[in-house]
Amino acid sequence: MSGQKNQKGKYRNYILAITGLAVFNFLFLGTEYFFDDRMAELVPAGRVIWAQSIILTVSVAGFLVYPILKHYRGSRQGMVMQIISGVICMLSIWMMTGNRSERSLLIWGCVFFLFAGMYGSKVHDQAADILKNSNHMALMVGTAYAAGLLLQFINNNLITDNRIQASMLLIFVVIFVILVDCFKIEDEVEVQNNASIHPGLTCGALVCCVLLMTFIFAALDNIVTYYHAKGAIDVGEWPRLLLALSGILAGILFDLKKRRYMSLVMYCVTVLSVLCILLIGIGGSILAGLLVFYPAAGFFVVFFTTGFMEVSYYTRVPALWAGFGRAINNIGAGIVGFISTMLPYAMSVNADGNGNGSGSGEGLSPILLASIVILILFVMISIAMFIYSSQLRVNIIEERFERKEDMDGLTVESASATTGSVFDSVSGKHGIESENVIKESGGTDAVDYFARFAEEYRLTDREQEVLRELLESDESVQDIAGKLYISRTALYKHISSLNEKTDTRSRIGLIQFYYAWRNR
Repeated sequence: MSGQKNQKGKYRNYILAITGLAVFNFLFLGTEYFFDDRMAELVPAGRVIWAQSIILTVSVAGFLVYPILKHYRGSRQGMVMQIISGVICMLSIWMMTGNRSERSLLIWGCVFFLFAGMYGSKVHDQAADILKNSNHMALMVGTAYAAGLLLQFINNNLITDNRIQASMLLIFVVIFVILVDCFKIEDEVEVQNNASIHPGLTCGALVCCVLLMTFIFAALDNIVTYYHAKGAIDVGEWPRLLLALSGILAGILFDLKKRRYMSLVMYCVTVLSVLCILLIGIGGSILAGLLVFYPAAGFFVVFFTTGFMEVSYYTRVPALWAGFGRAINNIGAGIVGFISTMLPYAMSVNADGNGNGSGSGEGLSPILLASIVILILFVMISIAMFIYSSQLRVNIIEERFERKEDMDGLTVESASATTGSVFDSVSGKHGIESENVIKESGGTDAVDYFARFAEEYRLTDREQEVLRELLESDESVQDIAGKLYISRTALYKHISSLNEKTDTRSRIGLIQFYYAWRNR
């Protein structure tokens, strides 16, 4: 009964995490769409991109404020703050509905997205706590993203009246405030101390990856926003549904082999996005570009959301890093938005909005300039992705060894007792001379045994050094690595090689195998 109860509680928390992320995605993306539509009624298309960049940048402040509030406020203060924030968000949406002033609309948009950033940071933090031990984290993140997009599609396309759209957003703000309070995490997530994973390096590499990729995706998004504001296309049409489907597909692919190939898949998807930019840049079909852009963008959102949730477990402030992917994405989108409003030709868009190159023949053409920028971005993305992937690979190696050692740890005492009885038996037969046979550090017989073992299993000189230390020392892996003047990661690789050659599964199994071989 107890097991069934815990299982139900786990599934309940999974549903809460997916629902919370889905509602947040709907509110954030739906209000952004709503804001762009209201702004497009008042200003030219270029100003819409500029205003969108401002509200996205302001939302980053909310993501940074939440961890501070979480640290200092009590539970009662948190509930009061949550209600006040919800009321302010509802007021902001309502004020945007019939506003006819660009400045006023921008102010209320900034107010909403400031508090939306705080809520976003909180819900990602809570979801990360729940999904920590799940092998399907990416799939659940992708499902939540798809659900949020479907809600947005319904609200912005099936509903045409602005006030009804605003009313739907208001209702979901209330649902979201209630939903966030339903998260009950009994135990705070413990920071994982992994000596071989450098949190600063891993977070920095992931930040660079997401920021640089955002430049590519945000450039595409601004092209879409520009043509949407000009009335050439409606980004709420059926191609947008591909974004929802790609979120689920990304979750399925990313979760393969416990997300071991997530970075590689994302890198390949980025290549498709670059091709999309070039397609639109040479005057190709905008709709064809959307068919490439939306699936790729869905993969990207699932990548940075899942990636930062995973990284947060190794940091001192998980509440900051769990939702930092969205914050970095918004920073990158804001930067690209500001640049694109100042340098419209960087997006290969003429002043008449026909989507072709400038054709002036002076200086670098927009296509050539875009190609150079994309090449530089790819080089930087490749470096950052290599560092990030290397850190993840270290984590996979160590977790594999730690799991194996934990499994064998249950039999350590019995194995030690068995080994001890064997040693006693040897001592009984050979007296004092057996002590030199047991210890690897002394005695001709011991040296002969070790040399014969190394020759039989074709151990390298370095592997022999590692094995000798494992046999003679009961210190931690970190201390043994220090004695050998190698990194902990390198030591694990040598142990892995020894395990393969001796057909063992762990450090303890390797030691047991050696003594069993000696006493056969």
